Formats: sequence, structure tokens, C-alpha cells
Amino acid sequence: MNGYGILTYSNNKKYEGQFENGIMNGYGEFSWGSRKKFIGNYVQGFKEGFGIYIWDIIVFEAYLGFWKNGKMNGLGVKIKDNIVKYGSWKDGIKEFWLKDSNELINFYEQGRSNKNINELSVYHSNIIRKSITTFDFANNSNYLGLMIQPVENIKKFIFDNYYHQIKFLKFQTNKSSENDF
Repeated sequence: MNGYGILTYSNNKKYEGQFENGIMNGYGEFSWGSRKKFIGNYVQGFKEGFGIYIWDIIVFEAYLGFWKNGKMNGLGVKIKDNIVKYGSWKDGIKEFWLKDSNELINFYEQGRSNKNINELSVYHSNIIRKSITTFDFANNSNYLGLMIQPVENIKKFIFDNYYHQIKFLKFQTNKSSENDF
């Protein structure tokens, strides 16, 4: 398989996107049923660059951020219900939370923060600059613009663009705490 295609699995999984030599490579959407989905870039079958991962569209649990070798890696935003947390991940493990969207903006634009982690800051800044997906319509500022939106705008963006087949979906409201992350 080369180019654009749709691969449907017998267990209700589906990939729609770019292939190269039979492997997911380029922009794609991978879904598990009607509630779980990854939207973003693949390199040699692994999530790479900027991507949006939705664990559950109903309770709205999602991660918007950077990936490397199939794992969350770099700056990201984690959302559960209406709780938003900004942070940094490396090899799929959360390293630290950033205090707010202003700290995320500083980290994103300058490649540094008030924390004493200069090497890590340069690393994340380089990942951001090298990441290219079809979401990046013009430039990387689109990533930051989406990541710092209010939860309602992020939900609307994801719902309108990637869950349009279920127009009247109602979001559940769970009483979750920040400790659920």
C-alpha cells in the first residue's frame, strides 16, 4: 500500500490516511470504535510530531501535543472533562506540569522556562520546529493556538472536524479531580 488508503480491522479499528510500503506513514486518523481516536502524523507506523489523542469523546478525555516513536513526547495539553493541564512528556511519561498557558507559551516560543532544565528545553523546542503534519496548515503557531484555547473551543474544533458523524453528541460531566491525570 502506498499513498492514501483506508484499512479496516475486524475488531472495529480503522486507519484512514497515508501509507508508504504498507506502513502508516504521513497524516492519518486511527479510530477504535466511535469514541476513541488519534489524529496526527505517523512515521514508519509510529505517532510522530503533533497529534490529538482522544481516549473518550463522551467524557472528553484527550491529549493535544507532541509525539515521538509512538509515545507522548514534548509539550502537551491534557484534558479531562473541563480540567486542563499543561505539561511536558518524555517517552510517554509525564515529566512535569507547567503552571498555566502562559508558561506553555513561553516554553513553546522560547524553548525555555523558569525551571532549570535547559537541555530538555532545547530538545522540546527542536521537536516542535521539526514537526510537520497536515494540521500545520501554515506554520507551527497553529499548534500553540489550538493548545491554549478554552476547553469548549477545543471540543468544538475536534467535534466539528473529526466526529461530525455524531452530530448530537452530549458530553458527560464527571466530577473528576486534578489527581485523575
